[in-house]
Amino acid sequence: MRRLFLILVFSYLLFIVLMPKSELYYLLEKRIYEKKVTILNEKADDRWLWLDVKNGKVFYDDIEFAAFKNISFYIYGFSNTILAKEIKPTAQFKKFIFGDIEHLSIKHTVLSPLKIYIDASGEFGKADGVINLKDRNVSILIMPSKRFKPDRMIRKFFKKTKNGLLYESKI
Repeated sequence: MRRLFLILVFSYLLFIVLMPKSELYYLLEKRIYEKKVTILNEKADDRWLWLDVKNGKVFYDDIEFAAFKNISFYIYGFSNTILAKEIKPTAQFKKFIFGDIEHLSIKHTVLSPLKIYIDASGEFGKADGVINLKDRNVSILIMPSKRFKPDRMIRKFFKKTKNGLLYESKI
């Protein structure tokens, strides 16, 4: 029994190390291109247990949207996480994103397979959210910082609650 367990653990680790992470990233890039999102000038670096993508620029519909310093993909099957650091929107999009995003985490786990969890922090404050894949809805709660000043066009998408500003939408 112990030998079987060791073989399974070794096989799982070997699978994670040998998984073609760069090719999975480029497949993801091809899929988001269908939604008019393009990532350029990035450098993908397979780090054995995860994938780092550095210094990219994000374009939406051929308009530069943001630049990022680092995005790490931790794809382990049972628990998958995307961590992004230092996302800087271009000047024309800063009013929609409310400034730089210092940290963004997107997590999915087999313990709750129909939910994707989002955690972010930046100039706007802190945000926690859930994407419910079954109900096809998004719920994000922003605990705003003192500097957070969204304009009227953006404010209408949020409901004020005792915990912060709530954004809810169907996808």
